[in-house]
Amino acid sequence: MVYGNPHSMIGGGSIQDWCFAMLFSDCKNIVDASKLLLSSTTLAYSCYSNMFSGCTALTAAPDLPATTLAENCYADMFR
Repeated sequence: MVYGNPHSMIGGGSIQDWCFAMLFSDCKNIVDASKLLLSSTTLAYSCYSNMFSGCTALTAAPDLPATTLAENCYADMFR
């Protein structure tokens, strides 16, 4: 299980371009990410792209509450 708030890694500031891109990419043992808190409502360019790409066991995803989306912000997030 993956849980917590990744924004704490950047001091809770605003998300920048490519900020969390590929964060869990190819982590084949992640099954549940439903407790991951992606709390930002304004996203930057490609900030979550490929975040779970290659996570072939993933069956539960986090909520995606963002309302202001930048280009490619979710590109291939669950590829």
